[in-house]
Amino acid sequence: MLATAILGLVKRARRSSSRKFEVRVIEAARTDDPHYVFVVVKDLGDVSYERYRERRRALLQASLPVVKLMKPGAIDIVGVAFGEGVAADGSEDLMHLGCRDWAQANEDHAVEIQRKTGILSSVKRFLGNTPEYRDVRLTGPGRCGGGDQF
Repeated sequence: MLATAILGLVKRARRSSSRKFEVRVIEAARTDDPHYVFVVVKDLGDVSYERYRERRRALLQASLPVVKLMKPGAIDIVGVAFGEGVAADGSEDLMHLGCRDWAQANEDHAVEIQRKTGILSSVKRFLGNTPEYRDVRLTGPGRCGGGDQF
């Protein structure tokens, strides 16, 4: 499911000519599972690679508390940011927000981030289910002759 979400996000970023970034949130499957935030940031072209990475990290860091606003029950939020291309010298940013000690000050800060940046202020919800295991079909008796081969 996570791989499908990442690939879909990259495709969406490539199709969008006006947006500089795309964000996708994957809700936790169970209450003790983490929520995931994937951020794709397009090459900004007019800035150095170091500045691009700084902006990408800042966008990811701003996204995590906003997800907590959206999902008050979230305990752990894991964020990954990357570019839209696949290159040998590509890079990713990874962050974790532990929300076990979330306080009103954190909530206020997250509200301010969303107000200033507009991150996740317009959300489209998609429901999906990806089978954990592909269909397995029997192919006949195993080599030892004692049972079915998969």
